[in-house]
Amino acid sequence: MRTITTAVALAVVLLAGCGDDSGDAVTTTTLSEEEIAEGAAAILGDLAPDPIHEELCPGLSSVHVVYFVEGTTTEASLTMERTDGTEQITVRLPLESRDGTPGVAQCSRAGDFLYISAQNQKAAGSVVCRIEADGNVISENRSSGAYVIAQCDGSA
Repeated sequence: MRTITTAVALAVVLLAGCGDDSGDAVTTTTLSEEEIAEGAAAILGDLAPDPIHEELCPGLSSVHVVYFVEGTTTEASLTMERTDGTEQITVRLPLESRDGTPGVAQCSRAGDFLYISAQNQKAAGSVVCRIEADGNVISENRSSGAYVIAQCDGSA
């Protein structure tokens, strides 16, 4: 919201200096909050956050990232780059969040390095990893066989 307010204030300052040199008095108009929000959306265009993204990851520079791991195997050893460091864990597949939704989500800054590897912990089967950022697939890989590793990486 701070970026939108700053953009609107900048636009008001820039527009206040516009006019002709005839010496006529400048007219000032008071805008409602709704008019300011509409103006900000027009100025910022696609940079204005959508309400769902704002709820998941507040701020214009944050990216909603989800790591997914699934496959025909039932168990995998994961290494994930998280916002607070690298995490290693062995899990049952498919990878789910605590509330049972597919994947594990985090908020990252735009440009952050994203990484997950999944090693099959069984003598047969396949593992598939996928990273999505704001709903777009960043990386997806599959590996089949005993103790194979699927690796995904990219930038938020």
